Amino acid sequence: MSGTFGLKEDTWHNRFPLDRLVENVPTISSYCMPPGGYPAGLSPTRESSEPIRMMRFKCPDCSRACHRLHFTDGQWRCRLCGKLDYASRHIGRTVPGLRRARTLHKRLSTRRIRRSHKKQLAILRELADLEEGLRIYLKHDINNVLERREKADARRRSRVDRPGS
Repeated sequence: MSGTFGLKEDTWHNRFPLDRLVENVPTISSYCMPPGGYPAGLSPTRESSEPIRMMRFKCPDCSRACHRLHFTDGQWRCRLCGKLDYASRHIGRTVPGLRRARTLHKRLSTRRIRRSHKKQLAILRELADLEEGLRIYLKHDINNVLERREKADARRRSRVDRPGS
């Protein structure tokens, strides 16, 4: 079974149904057997057509060989037949440049310092440009939110201050 890592509680990203994310449905893998064994009728088989014979499931709907099956709509299926998608394709896509900035931060934190710093300097320059763009984008977005709040507060105050209400 895979973990959900808080995706079910996330209400911000509502453009894609959360029950159609791979991370939110029960999953079995051909790499390791679950503690209770595989569900009835599902057991991985070895594929002899590959140079390295690997264990794979056969999807009950499309007969495609796959490493994982997901439980959707009361049945075990492959990701394509279950119409599932990965969360990484939907989360973090609303803010331009955010995913790239996260990737660069991660790359900088894991990269060892070498004699040649040309790559690191290029990453730092790109990261500075991205962060400036994010700052401008978020400033614009935050200002819009603050303006809407001020207008709503002014309307609320005008209703309360009316005589005879």
